Amino acid sequence: MSRDVTSARKHAGFSLFELAVVISVGLILAAISIPRMNNVISTMKLRASMTTVSSFFQNVRMLAVKKNTTMTSFHFNRMTLPYSLVYYTKVYTDGSALNKFDSQVELEAPINALDTPRGVGAQAAIPNSTLC
Repeated sequence: MSRDVTSARKHAGFSLFELAVVISVGLILAAISIPRMNNVISTMKLRASMTTVSSFFQNVRMLAVKKNTTMTSFHFNRMTLPYSLVYYTKVYTDGSALNKFDSQVELEAPINALDTPRGVGAQAAIPNSTLC
């Protein structure tokens, strides 16, 4: 009887090979999924930022109607900490710099405003004279 108990204990648990296979499969799945998760997270941040900018423009439009004036929106990249892209608005005749009383929204880094379209197949930039 003691021989059966010893035999059962000898085969209990996992072998080193089985553990190595399970760990390697887990590492392969992690290596595949982590870059995709980073892409999903950055896409979600970009969508949230663009929703914020869209809402900001809607609020500026309502403010312009309320004040019965023309408003102009500007943006700039903050080059010091905290790095960010800031959109703000002023009455079109106001040429002063951004101050704390201006309507503004700040988007977290690393969003950069581009002056010209970039990338393969990008169309040429539309000049402001065409838009007016």
